[in-house]
Amino acid sequence: MKVEKGQLFQNKKNNNPVDPVFSDTHYIAENNRLNNLLMAVINSSEGSVFIFNSVRNNSGEIVDFKGVVSNLKSKEIINIDSKDFPGKYLKKNKLIRIFFPEDFINVVETSNDFSIEFQEAHDNSIKWYRLLAVKESDGIVVTLTDITEKTFYLKKKQSDFDDLVEINGKIVKMNSKLENRIRRRTKELYLSEERVKLLSKATNDAVWDWDLSRGRTWWNEGYYALFGYSDQYVQLGNNSWFSLVHPDDYHRITGGIKAVLESSADQWNGDFRFLKADGNYAFVLGRAYVLHDKNEKPIRIVGSMIDVSEIKQAQDEIIQSAERTRLIAELMPQKVWTADSKGNMNYLNPRWMEYTGLGFDELKNWGWQKVIHREDLFETTRLWKHSIETGQDFQIEHKMAAQNGKFYWHLTRGVACRDVNGKIINWVGTNTDIHDKIVSEERKDEFIGVASHELKTPLTSLKAYTQLLEITIDEENIKDSKTYIKKTNTFINRLDELISDLLDISKMQAGKLQYNMSEFKFDDLIKESIECIKQTHKTHKIIVNGKSRKIINADKTRLEQVFVNFLSNAIKYSPKSNKVNVDILANKDGITVGVKDYGIGIDNEKAKNVFQRFYRVEGMSHKFQGLGLGLYISAQIIERHGGKYWVESEEGVGSTFWFSLPYTCLCN
Repeated sequence: MKVEKGQLFQNKKNNNPVDPVFSDTHYIAENNRLNNLLMAVINSSEGSVFIFNSVRNNSGEIVDFKGVVSNLKSKEIINIDSKDFPGKYLKKNKLIRIFFPEDFINVVETSNDFSIEFQEAHDNSIKWYRLLAVKESDGIVVTLTDITEKTFYLKKKQSDFDDLVEINGKIVKMNSKLENRIRRRTKELYLSEERVKLLSKATNDAVWDWDLSRGRTWWNEGYYALFGYSDQYVQLGNNSWFSLVHPDDYHRITGGIKAVLESSADQWNGDFRFLKADGNYAFVLGRAYVLHDKNEKPIRIVGSMIDVSEIKQAQDEIIQSAERTRLIAELMPQKVWTADSKGNMNYLNPRWMEYTGLGFDELKNWGWQKVIHREDLFETTRLWKHSIETGQDFQIEHKMAAQNGKFYWHLTRGVACRDVNGKIINWVGTNTDIHDKIVSEERKDEFIGVASHELKTPLTSLKAYTQLLEITIDEENIKDSKTYIKKTNTFINRLDELISDLLDISKMQAGKLQYNMSEFKFDDLIKESIECIKQTHKTHKIIVNGKSRKIINADKTRLEQVFVNFLSNAIKYSPKSNKVNVDILANKDGITVGVKDYGIGIDNEKAKNVFQRFYRVEGMSHKFQGLGLGLYISAQIIERHGGKYWVESEEGVGSTFWFSLPYTCLCN
């Protein structure tokens, strides 16, 4: 039997005289009912459905395919309205762009199904489709389903995709077996009913038909395969599937269907959770088409369900991943930012606002430029624009303004995020505070320069005085030789002090600086240290106020090193003065010593840093010799004795350096 143009089931007169029940009128009415039912089924499908008859030449060869029926969805693919589709030829009317006529011929001639997934340009984008063609009599039924979104997510889960391919193969085999059974049918009406079932299978959906007038619901085999229920379970009630809708979705879904039935609308769609036989819920996308009688009363609803659980899970994972990323960015101590593909900042974590004191609206897009130091702004902007144009990573070290008005060094990095086609979709970056590192490196560089100078000066003098001593000895000038030897020893001692400081630093860093504890009179330490310093510093009078009259347990040599350092600094940094005061205070907790000079002094901000390693007051390093190690070493010795240290200073007036010690010091 060949289906005629625009007619799914033939209206033939009843030629069976012994069966008066099947009158022409009844047969035609039943045929029309089946036609309407079939159209409702294919129109409710999410995919495009086409039915073609074979066109053969005189030799019986298939030369083309002639359109019989297409659903409403098919217009999106071939741009031909379903009412104009009947009578269109596959080759003659150039419908070949998305169809495979040679493969269709093979389907008809061999009864083998044809299935393919392919991509097609559509409205300036690429879409993926799944095509399935099965033989029906001397023609074919073709379904074309848009699988673009599903393909995108299945690429991320290749293993799951392989399982789906295997299942699809089994479904194709099942369809093939079903076709073989259908071809053995002899009655035209029964054949038409099987065609409806075949179409519902070809959609890969769960298809249902709710006969409102009879109160019956029919499900295709796809329903049982998708959700795992038996036919007996479904027959428990006409609308038993409503009870399988998740309680949180129940009223929305049933209310939506009821609203459609009570209105003149002919379509319904919704997404909801549907209970499967294994007790788990599947995320389902449902769609239905409503049939009305001549009085516009709904008499039947034909619908379909698609299991979109994998897509929903992938979407949830993306949302969760984005939320985790946001929380990490919010909690990171670094300043984190994102920008769109054109370089406009569209996210700044709270560290940005805390550091700059500015709001997001002031910093977004290109507003961040206002916090870049003017010396670094041009290069920062140039490199950022270059990265935007080329997609290369962005990196620069520059100074950024804090809300206190000061600039601090930062390392800024940015990398591009791309889609599956390599197109940049956004940028992600961080700003890391490296100010301490930069300052430390600058101090190290300064230290190397100062150390080289400090070491070179006494060595140069040693060399000169040694040469003079050699000449003097040759001339037997004994008096001048003693002077040169004395000066040579002075520079040797100075070089020895520099090297000792460097060795102490090295030992402190390695935790190997030794402390030799003993009991001694603290006042003796003060007296001996002052006598030592007077030998080399005769310009200042050292005035001692108070006595401790205490015996302490400590490393006497190391504490002498501390006190001598305080005294020598007081003399060095007060070149226009002629005295230094030493205050000694004793109480029940321990001894406190203050060394007061009347020199250049230090402002409060810089005074906080004088006990740091390699620190030298800016602007004074070229006037006064030193490596910036003495106070650092002294501070470490005092700390190891369980003591404290601090400074009181006023610029242009002088400074007092203090340290305090307990009577019993424990040096670990």
